Amino acid sequence: MHEAGRAMDIDLSSIGVSLTKFWEIAQAHGFFPIVSKPDSGMSESWHFDCRGSHHQVYEYVRAGKAGVAVPPYTQMAYSGILAIGITLDAVPSQDNAYIQAALIRLGFDPGRIDGIIGDRTKGAAKDAGIDLENPIDSLGEALRSKFSREYA
Repeated sequence: MHEAGRAMDIDLSSIGVSLTKFWEIAQAHGFFPIVSKPDSGMSESWHFDCRGSHHQVYEYVRAGKAGVAVPPYTQMAYSGILAIGITLDAVPSQDNAYIQAALIRLGFDPGRIDGIIGDRTKGAAKDAGIDLENPIDSLGEALRSKFSREYA
């Protein structure tokens, strides 16, 4: 999520806030800690994500809808990276992977973010009313409409 501009690492000792207190503050503003409990001895206890709509991808993958080859956090990061137009070396087609990530964020079921438009992605696009001949603009509009705070 760092690569997508959606994560931060914080040295809480420099600002005089306990990790437990910062969890409360961070979560109230849409930031997720990536460790299971506020324990400053845990690795990555300083790392917080602002997942926004990309959390939909995390939950989708965690629910088993995208297989097990690519973990939920990784696919969520793919979505965040693709959304800002950074090249994702893990997929053969940036546009196709963007389409898949966008469909998941919008609540549809295209399968794993792999950059390959198969039957499942085609079906999800059809269910979403997205024309695969010109999907990027219509998906962008749908995302901006559904997640307007992320595009303000």
